[in-house]
This record gives sequence, structure tokens and C-alpha cells, in this order.
Amino acid sequence: MQTATHSEGLVVWTEPKALNEAKSLFAPYSPRFQTVPCDVMTALRKTQVSVLYLSSPEEDAAVESTLATLRNCKVSTLLVYTPHHSDDFAFRVGTMVGRQKFAEAEWAFNWPHLRQLLKARNIRATIRPREDEKSTFELLNARQKARIEPGTVS
Repeated sequence: MQTATHSEGLVVWTEPKALNEAKSLFAPYSPRFQTVPCDVMTALRKTQVSVLYLSSPEEDAAVESTLATLRNCKVSTLLVYTPHHSDDFAFRVGTMVGRQKFAEAEWAFNWPHLRQLLKARNIRATIRPREDEKSTFELLNARQKARIEPGTVS
């Protein structure tokens, strides 16, 4: 299975009020972000997986409207992430997802479960080196180029 690039791999859908929170949470995956409601024409670009991030309990009508929008935007594989919500809300969202007839849909209630679902779809987080690691690596490369052994002083 081929690893997806961020441009075609993952889109995170969320309400505008939760956009900053979603950007912070999903940053390691380098996804595209799309707010709901969406412009159908800009949302039709190829994606492998879409995550609907419901950060706060929404009214059922709002969730139904969002799911209908996602279906109209040609989302086929949908992961619904509802952290910190009641079983009742998750059940209602699951029922609504079923009514919309997505080709593939699952939901996660916690971050480790969502990461597992993304990994199963070959969506990988990119690990960015910290600044101090980056400078250490650059120093090591410079020493190797100059053929200076680590631990010696010239």
C-alpha cells in the first residue's frame, strides 16, 4: 500500500469555531483543513480519507446538515472523531452517518483510536525534528565533511 502525501491523503473537516483547535491537534499529519459548510467546487479535490472533527456536541440537525454537505462534496471514506462525548451522542452520530450511506465510515472517541484508524489507511504523521536536534545533526555533518572526529578539538 502506498503512503499518501498530505495533498491527497487527509482532509480534516470542522466547524469554523474549532478550526484552530483542529489545526493544533492534526498538525503532525499535514492535512488540508476544510470548514463546514464548504464550497463544493473547492472540496472536490482528490482525498483518501476525511476526518469530521466534532469538538463540541452539536445539534442533530447541524450534524445531519454537515454530513449531507460531506456527501455532496464526494467524501467516501469518513472518520468521525468525537472526543469527550457521551455514548448517546456517538450513537446518534453513527445513525446519521449510516443514513447518509458513505462508502466507508468509522468513528473514534479518543486520539489513540483515531491515530490507529489513520495508520490503518496508511495516513502517517510526519515527525519534525526539534530545533536542538536539527542543529546537532548539522554540526555532526559539518564535522564529518571536515573529517574531524567527535570528541577531538582542533
